[in-house]
Amino acid sequence: MHVVAFVTQKGGTGKSSLAVSLAVAAVESGLKVAVIDIDPQDTAGEWYKRRQTEAPEVLSLRWSYLSSRLYRFGREDYDLVIIDTPPALMVSDSLVIATSVDAVAVVAVANRTRIDALRHAIANLSKGPVRIVGVVVNRQSGRGGEGYYYYSDYYGPPEDVKPKPPGQPTEAPSQGVARSAD
Repeated sequence: MHVVAFVTQKGGTGKSSLAVSLAVAAVESGLKVAVIDIDPQDTAGEWYKRRQTEAPEVLSLRWSYLSSRLYRFGREDYDLVIIDTPPALMVSDSLVIATSVDAVAVVAVANRTRIDALRHAIANLSKGPVRIVGVVVNRQSGRGGEGYYYYSDYYGPPEDVKPKPPGQPTEAPSQGVARSAD
């Protein structure tokens, strides 16, 4: 069983949406998946109540019950457990939770999460035996309306496709494959 936690410094970053989206994708690929929502806002739990299918299972509980629930999921042959943690990486509870998992993904919001605060949070998590697998930056719209070519400075757009301002269609490339600049 693999256990992944999504953590964030503040609420409203899209952490819960990311957790349930990953869970649904994993179920659709054939894995037995559960989401443990220990965020007091219970966003994932509320999503589960509105969902019309049983999988992925979402359990809302306090972090103090996390270890026993993870043990049960392991005995029930779950492939993946995703933990939706409460905001505030600085809180000791988040560090305790992070040390109970195989991997931690930090969730931030473009143009809202301060880089120094993010570095500080990652440094705090790194004090323990935590495997940080990356930072997910939500709400990144690209630069200058060229979202499709976000890495255009490095890779450059295909020569036969010229980016257009948002809302305008892109000319079809000479190979006959249409691409979108949005």
